[in-house]
Amino acid sequence: MAGQPIIISAQELDRIRAQVSAPGASLGDSKAQQRKKAEELSLMSKERAKSWNNTLEGSRRKKAQEKKEKLEAQELERQKQDAEEARIQLEQRKVTIDRANKILYDESDRMKASGACGASGTCYHER
Repeated sequence: MAGQPIIISAQELDRIRAQVSAPGASLGDSKAQQRKKAEELSLMSKERAKSWNNTLEGSRRKKAQEKKEKLEAQELERQKQDAEEARIQLEQRKVTIDRANKILYDESDRMKASGACGASGTCYHER
């Protein structure tokens, strides 16, 4: 029996092939399922690796996050400086307007007339 070929029917051959491969799948489907499973495993692996900081992608992500935080801090500092500058300019504007109003008031005819009496505030008119 060792050297003699065994003859089996086509039905028997199909049954053997079905038992060897995945149930309900042909050889082409088996490869497609293997590819699909490999893709799923790859996605799971990538998803898990996203939280790792000791990889190249993790270090790039960390650098990008640090750069973003640094830029946000700089922008916040600029906004504070702008607000302070606006406050100072408003104060200077008020001082300038008050000074201009005082000069206009001092140069009016009424103040010129009262200024002739001197600093004492006593003024005698003769007739």
